[in-house]
Amino acid sequence: MAPISLESKDIPGIRTEMKKRLQIYGKRVAVEGDREDRISGLAGNVIDHILELLPVQDAARTSILSRNWRYIWSTLPNLVLDYDFYHKLIEESESKFKLAVDEILLLHMGNIVKFILDTRGAHLSSCADIDRWVLFVTRNGVKKLTLRFSNLDTYSLPPSIFKCSTLTHLELTNCVFKPPSSFLGFPNLISLVLQRTTFVPTTSFCVIKVPLLEDLSLNMCHDVVPNGLPFTLNFLRHLSIFVAFDHLGQTSYALQLIKNSPNLSKLEIWLKIMSIQAKDKSQLLITHLGQLEQEDNTAHVNTL
Repeated sequence: MAPISLESKDIPGIRTEMKKRLQIYGKRVAVEGDREDRISGLAGNVIDHILELLPVQDAARTSILSRNWRYIWSTLPNLVLDYDFYHKLIEESESKFKLAVDEILLLHMGNIVKFILDTRGAHLSSCADIDRWVLFVTRNGVKKLTLRFSNLDTYSLPPSIFKCSTLTHLELTNCVFKPPSSFLGFPNLISLVLQRTTFVPTTSFCVIKVPLLEDLSLNMCHDVVPNGLPFTLNFLRHLSIFVAFDHLGQTSYALQLIKNSPNLSKLEIWLKIMSIQAKDKSQLLITHLGQLEQEDNTAHVNTL
């Protein structure tokens, strides 16, 4: 069979037809003799893309469409357990949410490229289940990992993350980043986003080795220390950083980070100025940014 292409104008109709089929529980869909089965005839990568556009629960329900569809959803490389997924289940009970995630991971086959877990807006009674889920995805080749937690929770990263050499993208919200003394860094990490994340070095000198890092964002990470990143980031192209000038050491850290990123092409700085002394300190940084602009770099300063 020749490969079938999918144009963007076809997607709404296909998704509508998919939803109609999913309304039929436990019954095999009967296709009229002269009617084209537009979905089953699509190329495998196109079907995967359509399923990734559906919520995880709906993607799992496609297993009832026919024998050929039974295991397709379980091989999807991207698992997105986002805010909507979490709150739809947590409203019923925390145990139902945890059971749903357990079943999704238990039935999954093959590598997991992207895993997103977002539990913001509610409190979880225990992090043991999350540790187990993170261990599972890191053992299955995860490359893009996003963990977002509520302001009510602070999640301490388990050892399995620091042993995951396949990571290329890591995004953390409300986490505690405390690497073990044996931590060797993330050799393949390209993008690192830390929001309201606390960096806790286990020794007096602990450097996160990220030799390929291109994109770095540090937002509201008050306890990030200068020793937390290597002194030179040769591949860093985009830097976004929050600077509270009333916080001891953040000004010098920001300057050091900018200075030691020789190939920086885009810079965003968010300033929090609470006193006259902090305003004076900010002028040092703005002066340095003026030098960057003269070197044809893009620099933006935003004041909170």
